[in-house]
Amino acid sequence: MEPALRPIAFAVAWLVALSLWNSANVWRTHRGGVRTNRTSHRFNTSTANATRTLRPNATAPRPIVLIVPLRDRESQWAEMRRHMCGFWRPEWPPLEIWAVRQDALSFNRGWLFNAGLRLLDGAARCVALHDVDLLPLDGVDYTACEERPVHLSSEAENHNWGSPYAHFSGGVFLASPAHWWRINGLSNEFWGWGGEDDEMFFRWRREGLTNGGAPHRSIAGRGRFRKNLVHHNRRERDEREYNHNVRLMKEMEAGVRSPDRDGVRQTLFAVRGRSAYRECARVQIREVNISQPAWVGAELAGRLGNQLFIAAASHGIARRRGAEWCIQGGDWAEHVVLEPAPAPCPSTGAASLDEGGRYAAYVPELETAHPGRSVALRGYLQSHRYFANATAPFRLKSTDRARAWVQQRGITVGVHVRRGDYLTDANHVGKTPPLDYYARALRLLGAGDPSTLLVCSDDPDWVDQQPLFRGAHVSRGRSPGDDMALLAACPGGLVIGAGTFGWWAAFFSKARVVYYLNADDADVAGGRMVPADHFPEGWVALGDDL
Repeated sequence: MEPALRPIAFAVAWLVALSLWNSANVWRTHRGGVRTNRTSHRFNTSTANATRTLRPNATAPRPIVLIVPLRDRESQWAEMRRHMCGFWRPEWPPLEIWAVRQDALSFNRGWLFNAGLRLLDGAARCVALHDVDLLPLDGVDYTACEERPVHLSSEAENHNWGSPYAHFSGGVFLASPAHWWRINGLSNEFWGWGGEDDEMFFRWRREGLTNGGAPHRSIAGRGRFRKNLVHHNRRERDEREYNHNVRLMKEMEAGVRSPDRDGVRQTLFAVRGRSAYRECARVQIREVNISQPAWVGAELAGRLGNQLFIAAASHGIARRRGAEWCIQGGDWAEHVVLEPAPAPCPSTGAASLDEGGRYAAYVPELETAHPGRSVALRGYLQSHRYFANATAPFRLKSTDRARAWVQQRGITVGVHVRRGDYLTDANHVGKTPPLDYYARALRLLGAGDPSTLLVCSDDPDWVDQQPLFRGAHVSRGRSPGDDMALLAACPGGLVIGAGTFGWWAAFFSKARVVYYLNADDADVAGGRMVPADHFPEGWVALGDDL
């Protein structure tokens, strides 16, 4: 062979060898990596409330995914699969249809869709929330989602080939995965029939993704869906559930309910089983059975200190019970960073547990009663023992700014003075420490210079009038979270009075803590408060007789 031809021959031989190697590997992948039968593939039971997964093969074409919330509609589900095989165009991306089924709870379409969205690979091109009883006709385009979300079934037979009102968004709604996550999916709180579609519209509107008072819709002739006429048992509407759903929808419309606290990011579910099979050449089916996991939750009450106790205690109890954690209400999220953010509590299926008349005492039955069941906790739960062996699930937002502010001013010791309702409410008689307590506590901490003190109080005018605090830095006009962070940042120690606000400043502090303990406190005498359960070991107690 001529020397000039040798490189060309070598290159040809290398390409032939590479082609043969790729063919062998493609064959092995087909034989070992693709499921073509309809045998159910079971996975271990698991709770899915973490991050989204990513599609392993990043070079594969991104599929169109239909998520079908399903319960008791097996004959319609079979008809939908058959219809989509005949409808799907060869030039379109592959189609995946996810049937997400639930257990015996009342039907919850939004929760089922959110579960599917969480389980979905991250590489889908378009995702449709799809009712099983609507089947597309010629002209419907499932690929037109990337610019804006679209109400795809805008000309449905069951609504006389139109939409019953301007913002109607039911049936089939198409959007990119990014848009679905932008509105935090659907609400998890709509049980039974009605309302979740309207609430979803107001989520789109909040993000500026609607056409004024209506969703974006397909052009005329491209949104036609016929009824899936296969017989099914009609569900009866539960009026209690329906009224609950209407209230939630109106709150979202009025802007008083935030989608950030209730949606796909907060969805709790357990996967009980799943299967995957190919219905036809271009249609992959994935069936997932989910249920509500056992959860522990509580309704937040009171101001910031009370809310933090309820949140931390319920989180700790949930961990010890091996359950999911959820929270309702409160404004605590304005002041703390939640790690992780809790889900809103489901509205059904929980046993109720309370503290039995106590409020600052450890009640071990809250961690053990009704094993395996979901539990709704009642009470203030003001014992550190519920979360003593676990990190609190939050931190103060303004911690770094507070440390810098304290350091710049040479502040060493923080003081919290609670007055207000503790002077007038009969339930708090004897809990407010006398001024002498603060003087003794400051001497104990070696704080003789008032200019090194920071005082936070609900009565700053009273603080200014006391000679003990003359020359101190008195906080005014800050948020509760900022005041708490400032107190926690004081490196030389912290003196706390009555109430839970100072308690939590001390909890976040790394310095020495002095607290007030009145031996004549009626709650202590009556067992409603147990000091060892309420105050952590290592904090120093001072009282009238100490």
